[in-house]
Amino acid sequence: WLRLHPVATVQRWWALLDVAGGVGVLPSDCSDFADFTITAEGELIVAWEADDDGEVGHPARVARVGDAGLLRWIQDGVEFSEDAELQVAKRSGLVVLVDKGEWSDDPDFVRLLDPKDGAPVRTLDGVRVKDLRGFALDWDDTLLVHRTWEEDGDERAFRRFSLDTGERLPLWSGASKAPREGR
Repeated sequence: WLRLHPVATVQRWWALLDVAGGVGVLPSDCSDFADFTITAEGELIVAWEADDDGEVGHPARVARVGDAGLLRWIQDGVEFSEDAELQVAKRSGLVVLVDKGEWSDDPDFVRLLDPKDGAPVRTLDGVRVKDLRGFALDWDDTLLVHRTWEEDGDERAFRRFSLDTGERLPLWSGASKAPREGR
């Protein structure tokens, strides 16, 4: 088969899950699994840390695997820690990578990746996720963040941000952006 279908490299892949005929995989060089999510088309997006630093100098990898188990793309140009989490935006289909940054050299970020090839689209600089308790993508492609911080005690709050600009938005329609504590 390889003689008829030559490839640049050959890698062994391990099966991660098989649900209703859909197959998801992780490569055999995976040292730390970070997260996975499913696209609207039913394909797997998976994030892991490889055994080596690769061509770009870090072990972080994100890949999209088709419903037949074939690799559609692999992205190693986005560094993240093993604490990273993935979700897919419902309207735009953008892959949202949230890293609390506890072990990363580039801490505390939200990055958007193109679902077609995994290329970075933008980083939302205004979104602070260091003290992240949880996050979700709303139906309108806004990011809801639940975070805690300590200034005058244990503070907890929800925040809503635009995926287009990273701008903080009112939590609910017609509400103000207050309270201003933290970000």
